[in-house]
Amino acid sequence: MECNGRSKVEVLMFVAQHFRKSEFDCPCCGLGGDAMDPRLLMVADAVRKHLGPLKVNSGYRCEDHNELIGSTSRSQHRLGTAGDFS
Repeated sequence: MECNGRSKVEVLMFVAQHFRKSEFDCPCCGLGGDAMDPRLLMVADAVRKHLGPLKVNSGYRCEDHNELIGSTSRSQHRLGTAGDFS
């Protein structure tokens, strides 16, 4: 994805000013944070800005990690459209 000459990673980091990409990376392989849906990041960013510290328990999940934790193969985490926070 490109937006005004910016890469998807640059767009995501512009959208999410209060998060680091690495917070959404898969804990198994360390990849995927750049696959997160910008709409999810915008909402999470607004919540963190308003409430303060917010821990990302789970962002993107690779297929192996998703299977390891017993999640469904249709998990939105696999698509970068879900996040678990506390």
